[in-house]
Amino acid sequence: MSDRSYVMNGRLVYTCRCGWLDRGHASATSTRLFVGAQSLWNQILAETGAKVSRSQITGFKVTYRQDMRKKLGVWLSADVERSYVVASGLSTHAKERVAVSILMDVSRAFETLQGSFPYRMSSNCADSSFSQEDLVSNLVSLHTLLRPHLNFEQLCQPVSVKGSLEVWDRFGPVGATKNHRFTPMLHPCSECRTSSVLPELGYIQPTPKGTAFVDF
Repeated sequence: MSDRSYVMNGRLVYTCRCGWLDRGHASATSTRLFVGAQSLWNQILAETGAKVSRSQITGFKVTYRQDMRKKLGVWLSADVERSYVVASGLSTHAKERVAVSILMDVSRAFETLQGSFPYRMSSNCADSSFSQEDLVSNLVSLHTLLRPHLNFEQLCQPVSVKGSLEVWDRFGPVGATKNHRFTPMLHPCSECRTSSVLPELGYIQPTPKGTAFVDF
């Protein structure tokens, strides 16, 4: 889970319009196979996967994974990896909607895994499951990639370390209150002049599974 030290070192920041933001989660890139929004988007945009057909959809295979590795006396690792068939020849905007849907699908599954047995036996994993910042930070990572002309972190309006600690100390650790949605949870902060959620986070709406993509 993210603890108070994450705020002190700048990885975890409170923002006026996106709530808590984990800069690690909000990064689109990773060196691990199938991990990161960049890997997901590259596969969908370039249609690089194997050509397959499922449930009347002819397209290509896309694989996306989220994982964790934490030292809790011993190293504990867990991951959720899912594959899908995405229809060939979609418009760029339609591909963006599929990417958002897949990211949401895997994100929910991964957060659920962290809160399941045996991982919930560790307080760290239990607190990490659907922690306030997780789903929103994942969504920001993909939007940052799809809309590179926008500085999403700045649009979210981050506050200072002092302001972030003020929110942490007043409302508790990020894992103490669960967020099962991709909508930010906002808290009063002396450095914020607005309490409205950033509308840009909703510009790319997910497409329902079974239309432009299905499970592999």
